[in-house]
Amino acid sequence: RKPMAPPPPPPDPAELVPKTAHSARIGLRALADTLDEIKKAKARQALLVDLSSNAQTFLRYRDNNMLFTYKPGDLEPSKVRLALLGALRFGKPLVLDNGDLDLNWQQLAGAFDAVLPGLWDMVWGCSINEEDNWLKIVQPSDGENFKEQAFSRHCLDAFQFILVTKHPQVPPDFADHFFLITTA
Repeated sequence: RKPMAPPPPPPDPAELVPKTAHSARIGLRALADTLDEIKKAKARQALLVDLSSNAQTFLRYRDNNMLFTYKPGDLEPSKVRLALLGALRFGKPLVLDNGDLDLNWQQLAGAFDAVLPGLWDMVWGCSINEEDNWLKIVQPSDGENFKEQAFSRHCLDAFQFILVTKHPQVPPDFADHFFLITTA
């Protein structure tokens, strides 16, 4: 009787992340520099595939505005609008943590477009901080800190959108539009 071969090892989750011309697999130490390079290129926003949860912890303690798709209320239009507006006004990243949920383009588009039709396209397409696109989400009730003259070009240029997921299987619509960063 022939002994059974051991089962093959499970695939490395990092190998499930799509490899594209705009992707990188990095260690946690390189995360800040990689995010800066992506921001300076102004071509794509970052989608961070965080297989260890260490990058999410790292981002949580940085100066940014953070929303969680899995927290009740975080995708409400007023919360999305204020988080985005604050990130633009003060030159911070807006981090949207999707946890281990499947990435859903329609869900995210719906959350942002409920604030302003076309807002999702402006955010992932890197045009929210161009021209007067950002002014379209300012409301009179936002107060003096959010009047047009309170925004500086320096802070608008420092804005970055970072989408975080623990799920290694990134749908094609995200892989085609974001710069994929995998940390393990």
